[in-house]
Amino acid sequence: MEKTRLKASIVNSAVAIFVQLIIIVSTFVLQTVFIKTLGAQYLGVKGLFTNLMSFLSFAELGVGSAITYSLYKPLSENDEYNVSAVMNLFRKTYNIIGLIILAAGFILSFFIKDMVRDGNLIPQMQFMFILFLLNTVVGYFFTYMRSLLIANQQGYLDSLNRGLFTVILAVIQIIILIKSHNFIFFLISQIIMTLISNLVITRTAYKNFSYLPEYKDAKVPSNVIDYMKKNIFGTISSKIGSVVVFGTDNILISKFIGLSVVGIYSNYMLVISGITSLLNQMLSAVVASLGNLGVTADVEHQYQVFNRYLYVVAFVTYTCATTLLIILNPFIGIWVGAGYQLHITTLFLIVFNFFIIQMRQASLNFISAQGLYWPMRWKSLIEALINLVLSFTLIKTTALGINGVIIGAIISNVIVNIWWEPLILFKYGFKIGMSEYFKKYISYTLVFVLSSVIIYVRLNWFTIRSESFVGICFQSIVVFFSTIMIFISCFWWTTEQKYFFNLIIVKIFKTIRR
Repeated sequence: MEKTRLKASIVNSAVAIFVQLIIIVSTFVLQTVFIKTLGAQYLGVKGLFTNLMSFLSFAELGVGSAITYSLYKPLSENDEYNVSAVMNLFRKTYNIIGLIILAAGFILSFFIKDMVRDGNLIPQMQFMFILFLLNTVVGYFFTYMRSLLIANQQGYLDSLNRGLFTVILAVIQIIILIKSHNFIFFLISQIIMTLISNLVITRTAYKNFSYLPEYKDAKVPSNVIDYMKKNIFGTISSKIGSVVVFGTDNILISKFIGLSVVGIYSNYMLVISGITSLLNQMLSAVVASLGNLGVTADVEHQYQVFNRYLYVVAFVTYTCATTLLIILNPFIGIWVGAGYQLHITTLFLIVFNFFIIQMRQASLNFISAQGLYWPMRWKSLIEALINLVLSFTLIKTTALGINGVIIGAIISNVIVNIWWEPLILFKYGFKIGMSEYFKKYISYTLVFVLSSVIIYVRLNWFTIRSESFVGICFQSIVVFFSTIMIFISCFWWTTEQKYFFNLIIVKIFKTIRR
């Protein structure tokens, strides 16, 4: 069973990383064409619409996560009836959610221009928002089948589907932008491709679970429904919190600074979200395996796996964050021009917030895998309140501008998330103290802060000379491998690093023997 989980995790992670790299490249090409053809203001509109959609997803309220968790046990036991029953409930629930979002979004569309400082400069904003809304709604009518594949440790099928249709859509949208410079045609193509992608993944799921139609009237047992209700209620506040935290940035910037700044900030967020998606695909690809682990392994073994997982999260977060700190500004300058660059202080804040958020993934993915949604119910609400109040106050009463929004997010992360989330995992999951965890967390963070400052100061001269993509790539390689050597040198003595070192050595030895 352990080997099966490990193999599934490796396959899902490898495919997810490969596909995400392709998605990132196609997205950057598309973004470049978008900027050149429509400009910063339309880019700001797209960013604003994306944030508003995250608010409308309140209707989902984490239902998907709670229902997906209920699939782990019947899938591990090959219980066809209960798998079908859960999926029937999934379908009905998401159809209702889709209709609620459609109705709420249509009402919201009448207030779109009031949400931007210079909204009158963009014609047909209401119609554009409705098209953006339809793309989201179409997804809800079919996307639940992706959760079944992911819960069954077949996330690679979902990754391949997303990658293929993202690239096809990017090609179509690039042609539309070059030929017509029309944002409306751009949005219509997105709706059509989302629909086709979801139909294809639904067909794939039915091929892998051919028994689903046999139990189309199957119903989830009342005891499972009661457990689901508790989990769903627990995810409501978590969903609300995450939407407020991640959904207000562009709205605040748009309202108090302007759409053009939203557009500039969106370029940085595109890079950050690309890296984040890549890391999350890699790190969250193992959640189904962790869920399987949670119902088959003892707590001591789960804790051991968690420490190894935390080491991996820290390793990839540290190397990516340090590299971003060095190359992000020169990359933006070469990519879209110096006029789209943010001040170095803003860059530091963006990267530090990225580091904090990514380091949370170890605890969050284990919480998700173990279904610990109920204890999370108040955490996100408090985080959201602190974040919104701080960001609004800083941007409204100080001259910090965009920095105020980012500082608000950092403070809410520091004073709420970095201790509360692991507390939930250790108290209700592992049922042990957290002292060893915090020692590890603090050591990972200190190594990042100290070494990133040293690397930035030592390599800043080279940053100035990186005036081409070739230079950026070379510098990225230098920084990336430098951070790897630093990380390995700092943690060579840890049990986790010895474990992975031995794992690699054994794999190499077996390969040589073949």
